[in-house]
Parts: sequence; C-alpha cells; structure tokens
Amino acid sequence: MASRTMETISRSGLQNLILSDSAHITNVKSVSSYSWIDTPTPTIAVPGSPSLWSPPVTDVQLPQDSGLYNIAENMVRMDPDSPLAPIFSAIFTTNPSFDFGSISVITDGNNIRKLLSFISPGSSRDTSEPFTIQLELARNTLLMCRHETAATEYIGPHEFRGYRHEFEKAFTTRQIDAESGDLRILSALIERIITLMTGCCGRGTLRYDVATASLIISANDGASNMLPEDLYYDVPVIMY
Repeated sequence: MASRTMETISRSGLQNLILSDSAHITNVKSVSSYSWIDTPTPTIAVPGSPSLWSPPVTDVQLPQDSGLYNIAENMVRMDPDSPLAPIFSAIFTTNPSFDFGSISVITDGNNIRKLLSFISPGSSRDTSEPFTIQLELARNTLLMCRHETAATEYIGPHEFRGYRHEFEKAFTTRQIDAESGDLRILSALIERIITLMTGCCGRGTLRYDVATASLIISANDGASNMLPEDLYYDVPVIMY
C-alpha cells in the first residue's frame, strides 16, 4: 500500500527541545503474562511461567551461542496482520473487564529501546542500524508493532555472539515443557511525555533513516493525517 510522509524528526532538531525535569514513570502495574509453547499451532500459557533460577552446583564452562534462535516470538508464531493477538488474549484471560479505552499507547520493550537509541546519540543505547515500527490507531489507542526484516537469527559455529542463550540453558530451568519464551505485560503512566502525533486514523509507519539520522512518520493512503503537536500529556502505556 502506498504511503505519504507526514512528519520528519531529525536528531539535530532534538538539540533545541526543552525537556521537562518532572518527566517520570509512575503507577507501574503487572497486567498479565504469557509463555509461548513450541507447538505447530500458536499456543500460549496464561499466566506465563518464567524459567526458574537453578545454577549448577559446580563451575561450568559455557559454549558460545550457535544455532537458530527466535528474536521476535510473536512475529515467528503469529500471522503478520495480528502480532498483538496474544497480548489481548492474555489480558482478557486474566482480567476480562480490563479497560483498553484508558490506554493511550501499547508497545513492546524493543520499540522503546529503539526510540531511546534515536534520542540518545553516543550513549550505550545508540545504534547506527535502521529500524521500522508499524503504527495503528484504534480509537484513542496507538498500537506500536515491532517490525523486523527477519524474526529469527542464525549464529554460525565460528561466529561469536556471546553466551546469553547457553547461559540461560545452564542456569535456569523451564517450568513448562516446550516453553519457548515468556513475556510480562505491564501498565504505567508516563508523565509529561511529548506526543508526536494525534488525529491519526488507520495505519502508518515510523522509520529511522540512518543516512539523515531522522525519524520519518508516514501514513498509509486512506488514513487521515498524523498531526504533530509539541504538547505535554500524561500518557497511560502498556508495555510487554
């Protein structure tokens, strides 16, 4: 589907931004959780059961990570048009009366890290990699869906990428057979946040362009304008 650029936000333009000293996160609550089960049909266990800490009794030497790993479980297991389905299923299972109308933004932690990398050049979060976040507005709630060119990653036997996966296998024990990923869903109030767009109806994308060091906000044809506003709001957010 064709799209049109609605707004471009440059890194250099952030230098003149007046930030509020009172910006902070409050009212953090656990909403739900779920674990992916490695089956042919997409299946989750609710509530989730994260692996338990169970270190070996003696010293061990870990092999380096190698093999095929999922880097985005929802993308691997769900239809591309419904990556957030397990989020809603988990929440309605544990809390059928949950009020989504009170939530302004639904996103995952990966999207947050990518946006932090954009606004924090030179920090440990900084990245020179391009990224895209899919956007959709459902009434007054902005859905931010993770987008990756590949949902899995293969690490060759002679390609060093650290020991994360092997460490988890050696020092934790799964509570559910065939469990392949555990996600916790939180809600929080992010106070004094600057909203970048309002009045959007339909779908769009937020893309980081490395060459220009800019975020480019585009709306798919048929969607109404995304109107940038430099206004402060207290924004209820769900993160998973």
